[in-house]
Amino acid sequence: MFSLGYGVVLKVYKYFHRNINEESDEFVTFNGGSELSKSALGDKAKEIILNRVSQEELDTIIDFLPKTCEFLHILHSPRVNNFSKLSCLNKVKYIAITWNNAAESLWDMSTNSCLEGVWLEDFSKLVELDYLMTSTSLEELAICKDDGKKFKIASLTPLTKTVGLKRIMLKRVELDSLLALLDIQYLEELHLSEKDYPVEHYAELAVKMPNVICECFKGYIDYSESLWEGAANIQIVGKRKPSLNSVTQGQLIDKHIQSFNSLVESLVLKKT
Repeated sequence: MFSLGYGVVLKVYKYFHRNINEESDEFVTFNGGSELSKSALGDKAKEIILNRVSQEELDTIIDFLPKTCEFLHILHSPRVNNFSKLSCLNKVKYIAITWNNAAESLWDMSTNSCLEGVWLEDFSKLVELDYLMTSTSLEELAICKDDGKKFKIASLTPLTKTVGLKRIMLKRVELDSLLALLDIQYLEELHLSEKDYPVEHYAELAVKMPNVICECFKGYIDYSESLWEGAANIQIVGKRKPSLNSVTQGQLIDKHIQSFNSLVESLVLKKT
């Protein structure tokens, strides 16, 4: 699962990273190729991880999924190219799919009436997000890449038509523009990679989305809590911007922050 260096409040992220007792009946891992039966998933599981499953196994498991399941994580399953069976899940709250290089689309979410969060990581062939518009309950979405490459998405426009979307994470996502985010009516939190886009894009969003929480809107990210002492702990926001050390390069950091603030101020003046 994608790891972040600063506080994140996406529920799907917190749910996956919570402390759990893996011996508990509420936690089940199924590995592809194992004997498949309804009893293998139990009847109390809240979190189910499917690891390296085939298309046939996934479709069968969905039929066996206990009604108690809240979180479904489909992990390292490149042989799955069709997720349409997920439409049957009307009790699951969170679905995470990581490392899939076969499927090109998502699934009809109109019947996933309890679905609150979707996490898509290293989903290499996915380009269109249109199926997100079918959801009436989705509150948060994470799209990220963790293999050194970028997630290529055709457009963020479907997100503007996804009713109720409040929290979005875009990490290593290749886009021509972030401006479609301005049209998401109920957006509360935005988590962006700090080096993927020109600094002007972050500044413009900061001006036009004053009520949205976003770490990047202050012009830098402080990674002090997650790095060793003496490391370059301050990342300046913007494509090709440097990582700097707050102890030895404080003046340079102040210069970059002042430049970002000046950019924001100039955009505010243009807006008025």
